[in-house]
Amino acid sequence: MQAFDLHQAEKILQDLTHDLRQSLGTIEVSAYILNQSLTSADVQARAHIRTIERQVEAASGRLREAMAGFRRLSDQPHAADGEIRELTNSAIAGLR
Repeated sequence: MQAFDLHQAEKILQDLTHDLRQSLGTIEVSAYILNQSLTSADVQARAHIRTIERQVEAASGRLREAMAGFRRLSDQPHAADGEIRELTNSAIAGLR
């Protein structure tokens, strides 16, 4: 079995985080613009936009937590493969 390359894994996670943040930013801006175009009578639509905004913030927070957790793990001198898989699995599960 090939050794786990922590630096390569960090690069993959950084790229994924960047790409997801770009998508979340687009969603956030779209929700803002949609909210600005609504009339005061569009109460239900505004409630849905607030839900979208909360979910974007929650997903962004999970990305920050995943990167922070990965950095803590990579700072440990001898992180076991099982620990890395556990962190990665929990971070991915949080994005679903």
